[in-house]
Amino acid sequence: MADNKPTQFDDVYLNLSKTHGRLRLHTSGLGWKSSHGSTDPYTVPASDIRRAIWSPASRGHALKILLRNGSAVFIDGFPETSAEKVAQAIKEHFGVVVENREHSLRGWNWGKAKFEGNELVFQVGARAGFEVPLTRVSNTNLVGKNEVAVEFNTGDKKENRDERGDELVEMRFYVPGMKEKDNDASDVENVDEEDGAGEEEMTAASVYIPFPYDFRWLTFSGLLRDFEG
Repeated sequence: MADNKPTQFDDVYLNLSKTHGRLRLHTSGLGWKSSHGSTDPYTVPASDIRRAIWSPASRGHALKILLRNGSAVFIDGFPETSAEKVAQAIKEHFGVVVENREHSLRGWNWGKAKFEGNELVFQVGARAGFEVPLTRVSNTNLVGKNEVAVEFNTGDKKENRDERGDELVEMRFYVPGMKEKDNDASDVENVDEEDGAGEEEMTAASVYIPFPYDFRWLTFSGLLRDFEG
């Protein structure tokens, strides 16, 4: 494969788009253009590409490209047979080795979380259970003592609901345990030693807002909101 010759993949989807398009990889970067309409192509310079992850997805297989600014590009719709071609193209054009990621299928509702760029990755054991793009989070709230509600951005209110499809609007996490919080020096002066000066118990949920690093997934609310009218 010559460096000046692009590698092309047809019928793939960019960032969960509803229409497929054409992806081209070149030493200068990547470009994707929808097969429907006359929208401008989406491009990323090669110098911005830091990592690449290949994993199963709802529409076949997906390639997640992590950028140096912390954001990610998600391209899915690849057939499983494209794995070798994708890995070879990413390596030759960008000098990046594609990582393979298998998702947990155990169905467990507890685990740990870590941040990868602008995503929260919920891990069950050594595998990822699901990933939450932080750009889609609109708000977080402490609900009760041990429960964290994470609210998501929804589509444009003017969009047609049928075209937009179902949307996840909220997830709730249960964060067990208590944490000890050190008081400020000014607070310590006003507290008697027998009352436990310098320490105060707080729920783990309140400490880890907006996102806990170790929690149990309590509920999954796939509520649909009707924005029409």
